[in-house]
Amino acid sequence: MKRWSIGLFLLLLPLLAVGFLLHRPVSAGPMKVFVSIAPQKYFVERVGGNRVQVFVLIPRGADPHTFEPRPADMVELARSAAWFTIGVPFEGNLFPRISSANPALALVRTEEGIERAESGDEGVDPHIWLSPRLVKRQVERILAGLIQADPAGERVYRANARRFQAELDALDREFRMLFAPVRGKSFWVYHPSWGYLAADYGLNQVAVEAEGKEPGGADLARLIEKAREKKVRVIFVEPQSSARSARTIADSIGARLVPADPLAPDWADNLRKVARAIRQAAR
Repeated sequence: MKRWSIGLFLLLLPLLAVGFLLHRPVSAGPMKVFVSIAPQKYFVERVGGNRVQVFVLIPRGADPHTFEPRPADMVELARSAAWFTIGVPFEGNLFPRISSANPALALVRTEEGIERAESGDEGVDPHIWLSPRLVKRQVERILAGLIQADPAGERVYRANARRFQAELDALDREFRMLFAPVRGKSFWVYHPSWGYLAADYGLNQVAVEAEGKEPGGADLARLIEKAREKKVRVIFVEPQSSARSARTIADSIGARLVPADPLAPDWADNLRKVARAIRQAAR
């Protein structure tokens, strides 16, 4: 029933999109755009300022690996000026459908040009929003997309982008100092979301999950032995994922599970909080 409903709305999308474009007044207020995940809202708002109104496709707490948009989401997407993608799994399934149904929608691929690391469960690691250095590169794509959709705002967008990129440079310097004493050390996670952050600052991320699956009995025993040997005291877990194996390991060695949300909307504050926790946990 769900697939039928989405298919029906997709058939109607071209009419909805055309109607929106024909009836939208010239001074219709902020330009409506979509992003895939909450951290992107932070990025686009920093560049777009009050000229944009940003909506997030994935609701709070949902898993981008399994997310399926509702028909209402598709209608709202059809009424927007642009969709800023980032390379998370669900986007690939939507590209053909949304492009054919609403050719007026600008697809701005902020992940374009960024070399992504290999990931056993996802092909490539999509978590490029967790590295200040890679976010700085995404800002260039966001800036270009906003200028294309709203040329009148170019001066504002360029000034905002310069300020934001300067802040990202400062955050990068802050993290280099923060992690300098623990370069070469390891931290443990359930799901391998923090690989780009680790690579930027010389740390090693050790994941409990393997290729998107809970480890089996033999692998779990090996991980428990390894964690005990390394005197692991913290395992980072995500609110979007089940972490039974992480709990088993933690209980076996007397470690704590510490939340680290890769999809928190307060991007800068959250990244600082997680970075400080990783610095403290690294061994």
